Amino acid sequence: MKKLLSIAVVSALSIAAAACSSTDTTGTGTPAPQDTGPTGNGGGTGDKNPNGVAYPTANLGHVVGTVIPNLKFVGYRAANTAGVVDTTKTTTIQLADLFNPDGKNGTVKLIHLSAASRWCGPCNEETSIMSGYKDGARTGTGVAANLESKGVVFLQALIDGFTPGKGATVLDLQGWVSDHASNFTQVLDNGPTAFASFFSGAAVPWNADVDATTMKILKTELGYDPNLETTISGLVAKISFH
Repeated sequence: MKKLLSIAVVSALSIAAAACSSTDTTGTGTPAPQDTGPTGNGGGTGDKNPNGVAYPTANLGHVVGTVIPNLKFVGYRAANTAGVVDTTKTTTIQLADLFNPDGKNGTVKLIHLSAASRWCGPCNEETSIMSGYKDGARTGTGVAANLESKGVVFLQALIDGFTPGKGATVLDLQGWVSDHASNFTQVLDNGPTAFASFFSGAAVPWNADVDATTMKILKTELGYDPNLETTISGLVAKISFH
């Protein structure tokens, strides 16, 4: 069964509201100075991947079967899943960085996108499954690490802090990474902004899978799949480089 939490649920259920409170603060910090990398845009140049291959522009959309636009974020990039993401400096991250039609841009075949908020219980639960870390303890290697060798890259966007409708800050993102010992790329999308055409920030988590060889959207859903690893494994097995 998919799990989903909306602002309406938080407002209606006192227990949900209690679950959203914390001794942590959301913070009001402004974004840290960006480290845009040696080529100026997170590894790629303009709407190109790091090898200079132009990002596809035909059939752009936000539904299954269309090409996802080259969304751009500020956040923390994970080089691999070997350790917790470094949160000392933000960087610009774009989907074009992961475009890999010919297998010459690393091994990535599938991009798993997710969106979460700190106030959302199911978001926290899903992220713990991805990272293999919960309540201050390691619970396993996590889905992100388990699927890395198959060519799957995870990118998660934080929408709100602890208050529904109040966009996440850099301090929220740092806290989120720390809470979950995140070992995959984490970015800010308060509102949401970049993902505004895909879902409402009032209902999260949201998940999507994108074929990195074509940037076509394979699957989108609200809520999360407890069998996430099996589902993604099935999708990436059907992808091959051109």
